[in-house]
Amino acid sequence: MLQIKSFQEKGIGITAMVSLMKKETPQPVLPSREVMIRHEIVPGMEINISRKMEIKEPKKILEIIRIAKSIAKGEMNNE
Repeated sequence: MLQIKSFQEKGIGITAMVSLMKKETPQPVLPSREVMIRHEIVPGMEINISRKMEIKEPKKILEIIRIAKSIAKGEMNNE
């Protein structure tokens, strides 16, 4: 289990894990890439949300963005 966790942390896919555990020569493994969505709060300030999270929790993400914009604009107006 520790070996599997180590492989996961390195971005190694299940097929390559099986090959490595069988002591076979694995296919070249590219780390998986997570798609991030950029949301500009105000010029010069942004937050990045994973695409998975956007799909899973769209209402929460929109609320977080709304609140962040409100805070940032309020702070900028008080300067």
